[in-house]
Order: sequence, then structure tokens, then C-alpha cells
Amino acid sequence: MAGKRSLSIFILMIVMSVLFAGCDEPSDSARSDSSKEVTVSQYVPKTGTYDSFDTAVIAYISKNAKEVTFYNYSLGRLYTLSYTGATVLRDRFGTALSIAQLNVGDMVDVWFLKDEKQAAAICQSTQTFTEEDITGFTVNDWAKTLTIGADSYKVSSSTYVVSDGEQISLSELNPMDRITLRGIGNTVHSIVVDNGHGYLRLTGDDYFIGGFIEIGPKTIYQITEKMMMMVAEGDYTIRITHKGTEAVKDIKIRRNEETALDLSDVDIKEVKQKSYTLVVSPADAEVTVDGKAVDVKSPIYSTYGMHKLVAALDGYKTLTKYYNVDDKTDEISAILMPIQGDVSDGDNGSSGTSTSTSTSTSTSASTSTSTSTSTSTSTSTSTSTSTSTSTSTSTSTSTETVTYYVTIPTPEGVEIYWDGNYIGLAPVSIKKEPGTHTITLRKNGYVTRSFTVILDEAEENVSYSFDDLEEKKPGEEQAGE
Repeated sequence: MAGKRSLSIFILMIVMSVLFAGCDEPSDSARSDSSKEVTVSQYVPKTGTYDSFDTAVIAYISKNAKEVTFYNYSLGRLYTLSYTGATVLRDRFGTALSIAQLNVGDMVDVWFLKDEKQAAAICQSTQTFTEEDITGFTVNDWAKTLTIGADSYKVSSSTYVVSDGEQISLSELNPMDRITLRGIGNTVHSIVVDNGHGYLRLTGDDYFIGGFIEIGPKTIYQITEKMMMMVAEGDYTIRITHKGTEAVKDIKIRRNEETALDLSDVDIKEVKQKSYTLVVSPADAEVTVDGKAVDVKSPIYSTYGMHKLVAALDGYKTLTKYYNVDDKTDEISAILMPIQGDVSDGDNGSSGTSTSTSTSTSTSASTSTSTSTSTSTSTSTSTSTSTSTSTSTSTSTSTETVTYYVTIPTPEGVEIYWDGNYIGLAPVSIKKEPGTHTITLRKNGYVTRSFTVILDEAEENVSYSFDDLEEKKPGEEQAGE
């Protein structure tokens, strides 16, 4: 009996030593059904080594000072703790880590002595999900959602977003960025921008205005005056074409930096034209090439290079197509697709009433809307009776079109670009068009910043105010300047 008791005590001592060595291995029964979430019992340091506990996001790691800064997303607050060789570091499965293996954006469980600001243990949280290599997402800052395809996550003003080591706002994310998400349940608490975006602007481009620029194999812009394009960071081969002249250049886009591409040294070639046929279906669609209406029944004459075709017809989806004209171009086809469930026009026999409504609310947030409501009804009826007793009635209808605008009042004097096109110095306004848009703020000597906004179809004016731009640090010049 004594031998069995000694053996039991020995086994118990081994089990206890494992429990106090680091984070517990997750058991099968502890895992949830969701592949995005794991819930297991946590490692607990020895009594006396801690008096506080938190689940937080790693915001900054200073290896020289041996400090880690954490972000408490519940309170929206940063705090810093020191670590030593005795601080336990573990991944979510209990495997020992070095400080170099912890990353900004990781969600961790941390045990610490509050007054001493000393970390006893830092373990990657077992309650969190991680989604990596995400691009093409949509952030709705109003609804506080982040959507990836059919999946939607909750975000908030407390979500910690970091790019290049700096905290940024949700609206500074762009769908072309590549990001990593971490959170609990369906709520995102941490977003790390792994691959961000920079800016490309053209100089010496007077001849090329109206032409086209191709950035890599997928992106095409029509060149406008003073435009500035947002581009995912990386290396690209750029192709610029206009009136038969072509230029090919290699560039590098760096995160949050401007790259200036000088076209003044391009050898301008003699303008060459080519005639070809446009085959459009349905044949009665209205067609424009480079913004000018064309008759598809006659041959089309265009300069060599890239061109933009737009075809529209009631009941069909508007088609936008880019195509290249060269020696081999004889025919360009354009096929419009019908709109499903198209509704026919209503009855024309009713009297005319037109109503225009503009709704507006004003808040203290950086985005405000202003609203006014007006309703106008105009009906004119005249009746005349002759000796033959005949009566005629005519009804006329007055229709009023109301245009709504997006206004950017601040920062005053800053260059404002709307979807890459220069629209003026703040304060400035532009016609409101529903959809996702990018607002870029630029000023010489300051860091360029961009914000993504989503405009709905509400009949109201909208205003976006932004903080002042950050002045560049000495020696921090944009590429190409």
C-alpha cells in the first residue's frame, strides 16, 4: 500500500510540474465546433508572481528596453509592461516562444504585477480566431462591419488597426490592402496591414492627358490633369499610351509614400490612326469612345493605343470596355447583358406631380450631413368648349432634379483627390454618387493620407472633415521628389 501511495504522489508531482510550465495543451473536449475559435483552460502563473490579468492586443515590442505595450480593447487604452528571462512566453498550444516570435497585432493573455508593471506570463490567447492574407474586403464605418465575400464581422472604434507600426483608423484601410484579422467570436479586435498602399503621380505628362496608364496586368486609368493614383505597394511595370506614343517604365511603390513618374523624356511619335468596325449587340445601343458619341454603322477612326468604350441601352447593363488599337485591329465587339426582372415604364395617363426631398442631420462626428426638405407640385389644366360641345383637357407636368454634394471643408488648403482625380483645395465639393470612394489628402511637406468612404442613395448632402496632415520628418522625402 505504501508503495502505491508513493507512486501516486510521484505521478501527481509530475502532472503539477507540467501545469506550471506553460500554457495547457488544448483538449479535444475544450475545442468549439467553429474552426475559428478554440476555448481551453489557461495557464496560471504561480501565486505571488501576478495580481492582474488581461486579454489584450500587442501594440508595440521594444527589445532594447525589454518592454511590451498592450492595447486593452475593452477600455481603448494602452499600457506598457517590462519582461525578464523569467517571464513565461507561450503560443496558443503551450509551446515556448521567444520574444521575437510575438508579433504586433497578436491577441494575448497576460498576467502581471500592476504596481511593478512587470509581466509574469504572456500567452497567445486560445479564445481568438485569426484570418490571414485578406484582400478585397469592405469596411463600413457607419454600420461598423468588415465584409469578406459572404462573411461579415463586427468592428468598432476600439478595434486596433496598425500599419507599418503606426495605429490608423478603420477608414484608412483600402480594399487593395492585404490584412490579418484577429478577434473573438464574430468581433474583430485587431487588424494588421501586412501589405499596404502608396501613391503614383505623373509629371511632365501634358501630352498624355486623355491617354491611358496600365499599372501591372489588372489596373487601367485614363490620365487626367494632376491625378494621383493609389497603388498597392510593390514593384510594377507601367505602360502609358496616347495617340500612338507608348512608354514602358518600371517603378516601385512604397507604403504611404508618393512615387513621381516623369514622362517628359518620352519620345513622342507621329500620331497614327487606324479604321476598324465596332460590332455592338443590341445594335441600337448608344456608344461612346473616349467620351465621344460614335455611329457604329460607319467605320471608326482611332489613334493607336488604349481606348475606352461605353455602351448603354434601356433594359441592359451598361458596358465599359477598354481595348487597344494597333496594326492588327479590324473589329471590336461589345455585347450588352440584359437586366434581369426589368420593369416596364408606368402609365403616362396620370397628372404630373414631382417631389424632391433632401434630408439632413448634423452631428459632432467627423462626418456630418445636412438636410432640407422641399416638395413642389405643379398641375396645369385648361378646358375649352365650342358650339359643337367638344371638350379638351391638357395636363402638364413639372419635374425638378435635385443634385446632392459631398463637401470636404478641412484641412483647409490641402489638395483633395476623389478616386484619384484632383478636385481642388479644401474646402471643396463634388457631386454625390452612391458607392465606395477614396478621398486622398495631399500637401507638399506633409504625409499623404487616404480614407475610404461608402455613400448610400439617401437624398442628402454629406460632409467629411479630417484632421490636419502630419508634417514629414527631416529627410523623409517621397520617392521621385
